[in-house]
Amino acid sequence: MSGWQSVARKDFNDALRSRRLLTLVVAFVLFVVGTEYLLVEVLGGDVTSADALVGSLVGPTVVLVPLIGLVTGYRSIAGERETGSHKLLLSLPHSRRDVVLGKLLGRSLVVGVAIVAGFVAGGLLAFGLIGGYEVTPFVLYFLVTLLYATAFVALGVGISAVTGSTSVAVMASFGAFVLFQFLWLFVVGLVRTELFPNASAAVFEVTLRLSPLISYGVSLDAFVMGGAGGPEFYQGGWFALFVLVCWVVVPPALGYLRFRSVDL
Repeated sequence: MSGWQSVARKDFNDALRSRRLLTLVVAFVLFVVGTEYLLVEVLGGDVTSADALVGSLVGPTVVLVPLIGLVTGYRSIAGERETGSHKLLLSLPHSRRDVVLGKLLGRSLVVGVAIVAGFVAGGLLAFGLIGGYEVTPFVLYFLVTLLYATAFVALGVGISAVTGSTSVAVMASFGAFVLFQFLWLFVVGLVRTELFPNASAAVFEVTLRLSPLISYGVSLDAFVMGGAGGPEFYQGGWFALFVLVCWVVVPPALGYLRFRSVDL
């Protein structure tokens, strides 16, 4: 077994022993099942198809999934550096690249199992509530959400690799959450107005679509809801998926570049 695989396996097993995985599974199952039941049975929502069901779940998912991803990722490396356990890990035949990659895969697997459990439970409940429905939109929604969650796990791991302090990592993770949830449009608009007033509308739109949250919404619209998007390549679903993949790759890569140069 290679170094990064053993790190990922240890990370996943640690999540099992600490019941962190069980907590995430229960939280996500309750979220999906509870949201569906509330919409259909309590509020009497007109949810009669998979498309309508997905549309009703998107709003809560946009908020919950980044929180789960960041909380799962931010302690991955910083926590071990703070306690000193990273020295034992690196004394084994593991490179620092193995640590970053293994932590990313291990934490992503933890979140992935929780999301799978939530969607399986939600799919079964939806069948009971609304009867037969087309499975494809629900499966596509799951796959895009899994990528979205992995992007935020990667962001958390990248932040964790940059700093040796969990307090700094949690503040940076919270700042990232607030930025993408509430401030991205304002910040991009402010930068454009104050620093690049002559920038074209296309540059402004592309910059907006670099947000993982916006790319998630565009991906769902294109591949789940059947939206046509716009005529430009950056307005389509494939560009949005590319942006999400970049969020999976770039933060851990930048974190590794910092982590490999620090004195442990």
